[in-house]
Amino acid sequence: MLTPGDMPWDVFPLDTWARLHKRIATQLGVGALRPGAAAGYMPLRQELARRLGDTLGRSIDAAHILILPSRAAALRLVAGALLDDAREAWVESPGDSLHRAAILGAIGTPIGFRADPTNIQVALARGVVHTARFALVSLGASTPIGARFCNARRAALHHWASGVDGWFVEDDLGGNLLLDPTITAAGSHPRSVLVGSFGKIAAPGIDLAYVVAPPAVAEQLLAELMLSGNDTLTLHQAVLHGFITSGALDAHLDRLRREATVRFDAFCSGITRYLEPGRSLRADALTFTATIDLEHAAAERELVASCRVAGFGVMRLSDFCDPALPSFGLVLGFGGASAARLETEAARLGMLLRARAVAEKRADRSAPAHMNAFAAE
Repeated sequence: MLTPGDMPWDVFPLDTWARLHKRIATQLGVGALRPGAAAGYMPLRQELARRLGDTLGRSIDAAHILILPSRAAALRLVAGALLDDAREAWVESPGDSLHRAAILGAIGTPIGFRADPTNIQVALARGVVHTARFALVSLGASTPIGARFCNARRAALHHWASGVDGWFVEDDLGGNLLLDPTITAAGSHPRSVLVGSFGKIAAPGIDLAYVVAPPAVAEQLLAELMLSGNDTLTLHQAVLHGFITSGALDAHLDRLRREATVRFDAFCSGITRYLEPGRSLRADALTFTATIDLEHAAAERELVASCRVAGFGVMRLSDFCDPALPSFGLVLGFGGASAARLETEAARLGMLLRARAVAEKRADRSAPAHMNAFAAE
């Protein structure tokens, strides 16, 4: 319960997906079993080009879109192709753990910067990015703290990438471009690459991903795929294409938006009822994630242990951080349960945290008296 990463998968129209899967498998016949094009299923690439072009306000060529079997595969492909000889990359801290993994998997060194709306400019001014010419950042809201990727941060990245002849990758890890019409991406900037996926807005088993890249980079990535192989099943891509073009995806996104508001309100109502005054709570409806700040590593370690004993799947905020930029706290998820249960469980967590806070204050008040008594003896 309250596990980060859980989404409202219970509202996904599995029956619709199953009907499409059966119908399209029958239509494709043995073609569903044959290897598809290395770049992906062209009808799906064309549909994504149309939808993303409408969202970003520019024309996108389907030839510059590649389909991958997962977000992890897409990030691994892009990082492996674009990291330069310095092998350093800029990642958010706290940030999505897959970003650091993608850089490390490409034999690179991730360099953290604070994930807040203004810190990119500060980091650039102080030169903390060393020789890095590659940046991997979240699009929309960062994980897990929900910091918004504002236009000022994007402008700073544009300036940086152009100045160092580098690259920056925007990872739409939560399907934000489809969920939130106010979210924008780097668009036509010649030094940017967009990665998107469907795992969060659909289901983990439907984690097809796409990469949108400038022409020369798209050619390089395609060459890498042709050498290494692309095991994205044509059938899965064709079913996703049918899911999108039939209108089922838009209907599902409408349900997700409504559910995001309902579950966000239920979670906040439950936990704030008992959370101690002054305790910092951040909750983001778009990512179904919340964080509660703590003062130090010991408090984080002890509280996470207590929460897990009580049946909560919370995580440590420090696990999402660069070791050089630690932050401490609890990371929670509120996507994986009904509103009624969320409010109840969030209230139970709030009571647990308040009880521990009261116990700690009592211990702090009593410690000097014990020490004085010992000294007097």
